[in-house]
Amino acid sequence: MSPPDTRERILDSAEELFAERGIVETSLRALTRHAGVNLAAVHYHFGSKEGLLDAVVERLAAPINSARSLALDRLDEEGCSDAPTILSAFFLPVIERIEAFEQLGRSTTLARLMARIEAQPHDEVALLFERHFGDVSRRCVTVLASALPDLDRAVVAERFHFANGVLMALFSDQPGLVDSVDGVPVARRELPARAREAIAFATAGFCAPADHTRDSAPGTVTRAASAPEPGPNACRYEVRPR
Repeated sequence: MSPPDTRERILDSAEELFAERGIVETSLRALTRHAGVNLAAVHYHFGSKEGLLDAVVERLAAPINSARSLALDRLDEEGCSDAPTILSAFFLPVIERIEAFEQLGRSTTLARLMARIEAQPHDEVALLFERHFGDVSRRCVTVLASALPDLDRAVVAERFHFANGVLMALFSDQPGLVDSVDGVPVARRELPARAREAIAFATAGFCAPADHTRDSAPGTVTRAASAPEPGPNACRYEVRPR
Protein backbone atom coordinates (compact mmCIF):
# COMPACT_ATOMS: atom_id res chain seq x y z
CA MET A 1 0.00 0.00 0.00
CA SER A 2 1.40 3.40 -0.93
CA PRO A 3 1.94 5.96 1.83
CA PRO A 4 -0.71 8.69 2.21
CA ASP A 5 -0.15 11.87 0.23
CA THR A 6 0.74 15.16 1.88
CA ARG A 7 -2.85 16.31 2.30
CA GLU A 8 -3.90 13.05 3.92
CA ARG A 9 -0.86 13.08 6.23
CA ILE A 10 -1.79 16.54 7.41
CA LEU A 11 -5.40 15.48 8.00
CA ASP A 12 -4.30 12.34 9.87
CA SER A 13 -2.03 14.40 12.13
CA ALA A 14 -4.67 17.08 12.71
CA GLU A 15 -7.26 14.45 13.59
CA GLU A 16 -4.93 12.81 16.08
CA LEU A 17 -3.56 15.98 17.69
CA PHE A 18 -6.90 17.80 17.80
CA ALA A 19 -8.39 14.78 19.60
CA GLU A 20 -5.45 14.36 21.98
CA ARG A 21 -4.56 17.96 22.84
CA GLY A 22 -7.50 20.07 21.78
CA ILE A 23 -7.97 22.32 18.77
CA VAL A 24 -6.86 25.62 20.30
CA GLU A 25 -3.95 23.94 22.07
CA THR A 26 -2.58 22.35 18.89
CA SER A 27 -0.20 24.75 17.15
CA LEU A 28 0.47 24.62 13.44
CA ARG A 29 4.14 24.14 14.27
CA ALA A 30 3.38 21.01 16.31
CA LEU A 31 1.08 19.78 13.59
CA THR A 32 3.58 20.22 10.77
CA ARG A 33 6.27 18.52 12.84
CA HIS A 34 3.96 15.58 13.52
CA ALA A 35 2.97 15.29 9.85
CA GLY A 36 6.51 15.77 8.57
CA VAL A 37 5.58 18.70 6.34
CA ASN A 38 6.29 22.41 6.28
CA LEU A 39 3.90 25.25 7.08
CA ALA A 40 3.57 26.14 3.41
CA ALA A 41 1.98 22.74 2.77
CA VAL A 42 -0.76 23.44 5.32
CA HIS A 43 -1.49 26.83 3.77
CA TYR A 44 -1.44 25.36 0.27
CA HIS A 45 -3.94 22.60 1.01
CA PHE A 46 -6.18 24.26 3.63
CA GLY A 47 -5.46 27.99 3.72
CA SER A 48 -5.52 28.27 7.50
CA LYS A 49 -6.01 26.33 10.72
CA GLU A 50 -9.75 27.02 10.46
CA GLY A 51 -9.75 25.58 6.95
CA LEU A 52 -7.90 22.54 8.22
CA LEU A 53 -10.47 21.99 10.98
CA ASP A 54 -13.25 22.28 8.40
CA ALA A 55 -11.53 19.62 6.26
CA VAL A 56 -11.12 17.34 9.29
CA VAL A 57 -14.86 17.58 10.02
CA GLU A 58 -15.70 17.08 6.34
CA ARG A 59 -13.64 13.88 6.19
CA LEU A 60 -15.29 12.67 9.40
CA ALA A 61 -18.80 13.57 8.21
CA ALA A 62 -18.66 12.20 4.66
CA PRO A 63 -18.93 8.44 5.38
CA ILE A 64 -21.43 9.02 8.20
CA ASN A 65 -23.67 11.18 6.03
CA SER A 66 -23.42 8.74 3.13
CA ALA A 67 -24.48 5.83 5.33
CA ARG A 68 -27.31 7.89 6.84
CA SER A 69 -28.62 8.94 3.43
CA LEU A 70 -28.54 5.39 2.07
CA ALA A 71 -30.34 4.08 5.16
CA LEU A 72 -33.02 6.80 4.94
CA ASP A 73 -33.41 6.11 1.20
CA ARG A 74 -33.99 2.44 1.98
CA LEU A 75 -36.56 3.23 4.66
CA ASP A 76 -38.32 5.59 2.27
CA GLU A 77 -38.48 2.85 -0.38
CA GLU A 78 -39.86 0.42 2.20
CA GLY A 79 -42.40 2.96 3.43
CA CYS A 80 -41.07 2.62 6.96
CA SER A 81 -42.64 4.97 9.51
CA ASP A 82 -41.24 3.40 12.66
CA ALA A 83 -39.44 6.10 14.68
CA PRO A 84 -36.85 3.86 16.40
CA THR A 85 -35.83 2.42 13.04
CA ILE A 86 -35.48 5.94 11.64
CA LEU A 87 -33.37 6.99 14.61
CA SER A 88 -31.24 3.87 14.16
CA ALA A 89 -30.64 4.84 10.53
CA PHE A 90 -29.31 8.18 11.76
CA PHE A 91 -27.26 7.11 14.77
CA LEU A 92 -25.90 3.67 13.91
CA PRO A 93 -23.45 5.02 11.29
CA VAL A 94 -21.71 6.85 14.16
CA ILE A 95 -21.24 3.53 15.98
CA GLU A 96 -19.93 2.00 12.77
CA ARG A 97 -17.31 4.76 12.51
CA ILE A 98 -16.35 4.21 16.16
CA GLU A 99 -15.90 0.51 15.43
CA ALA A 100 -13.84 1.32 12.32
CA PHE A 101 -11.55 3.53 14.40
CA GLU A 102 -11.37 0.75 17.00
CA GLN A 103 -10.10 -1.71 14.40
CA LEU A 104 -7.30 0.74 13.65
CA GLY A 105 -6.36 0.85 17.33
CA ARG A 106 -7.81 4.34 17.73
CA SER A 107 -11.00 3.52 19.60
CA THR A 108 -11.28 6.84 21.44
CA THR A 109 -10.04 9.18 18.70
CA LEU A 110 -13.44 9.81 17.13
CA ALA A 111 -15.16 10.39 20.48
CA ARG A 112 -12.46 12.74 21.73
CA LEU A 113 -12.37 14.62 18.45
CA MET A 114 -16.12 15.19 18.49
CA ALA A 115 -15.91 16.35 22.10
CA ARG A 116 -13.10 18.76 21.22
CA ILE A 117 -15.12 20.19 18.34
CA GLU A 118 -18.10 20.66 20.65
CA ALA A 119 -15.84 22.62 23.02
CA GLN A 120 -15.19 25.24 20.32
CA PRO A 121 -17.06 28.59 20.47
CA HIS A 122 -20.78 28.00 19.91
CA ASP A 123 -21.07 30.00 16.69
CA GLU A 124 -18.12 28.15 15.13
CA VAL A 125 -19.53 24.75 16.12
CA ALA A 126 -22.96 25.70 14.77
CA LEU A 127 -21.46 26.67 11.41
CA LEU A 128 -19.40 23.48 11.17
CA PHE A 129 -22.29 21.20 12.03
CA GLU A 130 -24.71 23.06 9.77
CA ARG A 131 -22.31 22.87 6.85
CA HIS A 132 -21.47 19.19 7.25
CA PHE A 133 -24.48 17.62 9.00
CA GLY A 134 -27.34 20.08 8.44
CA ASP A 135 -28.99 18.62 5.33
CA VAL A 136 -29.17 15.02 6.51
CA SER A 137 -30.25 16.12 10.01
CA ARG A 138 -33.15 18.16 8.59
CA ARG A 139 -34.16 15.23 6.42
CA CYS A 140 -34.22 12.96 9.45
CA VAL A 141 -36.35 15.43 11.43
CA THR A 142 -38.82 15.63 8.53
CA VAL A 143 -39.12 11.84 8.36
CA LEU A 144 -39.48 11.58 12.14
CA ALA A 145 -42.18 14.27 12.19
CA SER A 146 -44.16 12.24 9.64
CA ALA A 147 -43.71 9.10 11.75
CA LEU A 148 -44.84 10.85 14.93
CA PRO A 149 -47.90 12.94 13.93
CA ASP A 150 -48.95 13.36 17.57
CA LEU A 151 -45.84 15.46 18.20
CA ASP A 152 -45.50 19.01 16.92
CA ARG A 153 -42.62 19.35 14.45
CA ALA A 154 -40.92 21.87 16.76
CA VAL A 155 -41.03 19.26 19.55
CA VAL A 156 -39.59 16.63 17.21
CA ALA A 157 -36.74 19.01 16.33
CA GLU A 158 -36.14 19.79 20.00
CA ARG A 159 -36.05 16.09 20.95
CA PHE A 160 -33.74 15.40 18.02
CA HIS A 161 -31.40 18.03 19.45
CA PHE A 162 -31.61 16.36 22.87
CA ALA A 163 -30.90 12.93 21.37
CA ASN A 164 -27.78 14.27 19.67
CA GLY A 165 -26.80 15.80 22.99
CA VAL A 166 -26.87 12.40 24.69
CA LEU A 167 -24.31 11.07 22.22
CA MET A 168 -22.15 14.16 22.61
CA ALA A 169 -22.28 13.74 26.38
CA LEU A 170 -20.96 10.20 25.92
CA PHE A 171 -18.14 11.54 23.74
CA SER A 172 -17.26 14.16 26.34
CA ASP A 173 -17.26 11.64 29.19
CA GLN A 174 -13.82 10.66 30.43
CA PRO A 175 -13.38 7.13 31.83
CA GLY A 176 -13.08 7.23 35.57
CA LEU A 177 -14.66 10.68 35.87
CA VAL A 178 -17.78 9.19 37.46
CA ASP A 179 -17.26 5.73 38.93
CA SER A 180 -20.57 5.38 40.77
CA VAL A 181 -23.97 6.99 41.26
CA ASP A 182 -25.24 6.78 44.84
CA GLY A 183 -22.85 3.90 45.43
CA VAL A 184 -23.94 1.94 42.35
CA PRO A 185 -20.94 1.28 40.07
CA VAL A 186 -21.19 2.83 36.62
CA ALA A 187 -20.54 0.31 33.84
CA ARG A 188 -17.35 1.03 31.92
CA ARG A 189 -17.75 -0.97 28.74
CA GLU A 190 -16.11 -0.49 25.38
CA LEU A 191 -17.18 2.67 23.56
CA PRO A 192 -19.37 1.02 20.86
CA ALA A 193 -21.39 -0.83 23.51
CA ARG A 194 -21.79 2.35 25.54
CA ALA A 195 -22.81 4.25 22.40
CA ARG A 196 -25.55 1.70 21.73
CA GLU A 197 -26.78 2.10 25.30
CA ALA A 198 -26.78 5.88 24.91
CA ILE A 199 -28.77 5.65 21.68
CA ALA A 200 -31.29 3.27 23.27
CA PHE A 201 -31.67 5.77 26.12
CA ALA A 202 -32.09 8.70 23.74
CA THR A 203 -34.61 6.78 21.63
CA ALA A 204 -36.79 6.04 24.65
CA GLY A 205 -36.84 9.72 25.55
CA PHE A 206 -37.52 10.75 21.98
CA CYS A 207 -40.55 8.47 21.83
CA ALA A 208 -42.07 9.57 25.15
CA PRO A 209 -45.66 10.85 25.06
CA ALA A 210 -46.10 14.55 24.37
CA ASP A 211 -45.67 16.84 27.36
CA HIS A 212 -49.06 18.51 27.73
CA THR A 213 -47.77 20.90 30.40
CA ARG A 214 -45.31 22.74 28.11
CA ASP A 215 -47.79 25.41 27.06
CA SER A 216 -49.00 26.16 30.58
CA ALA A 217 -48.65 29.67 31.94
CA PRO A 218 -45.43 30.34 33.89
CA GLY A 219 -45.64 29.32 37.50
CA THR A 220 -48.52 26.90 37.04
CA VAL A 221 -48.45 23.15 37.28
CA THR A 222 -50.75 21.21 34.98
CA ARG A 223 -51.34 17.51 35.18
CA ALA A 224 -50.26 15.82 31.97
CA ALA A 225 -53.02 14.19 29.99
CA SER A 226 -53.10 10.45 29.91
CA ALA A 227 -51.02 8.99 27.12
CA PRO A 228 -53.16 7.81 24.20
CA GLU A 229 -53.35 4.20 23.22
CA PRO A 230 -50.34 3.42 21.05
CA GLY A 231 -51.05 3.40 17.34
CA PRO A 232 -49.51 1.16 14.72
CA ASN A 233 -46.49 3.47 14.39
CA ALA A 234 -45.94 4.01 18.10
CA CYS A 235 -42.39 3.94 19.38
CA ARG A 236 -40.96 0.81 20.89
CA TYR A 237 -37.96 1.52 23.03
CA GLU A 238 -35.27 -0.37 21.15
CA VAL A 239 -32.52 0.34 18.70
CA ARG A 240 -32.17 -2.26 15.99
CA PRO A 241 -29.04 -2.87 13.97
CA ARG A 242 -29.62 -2.31 10.27
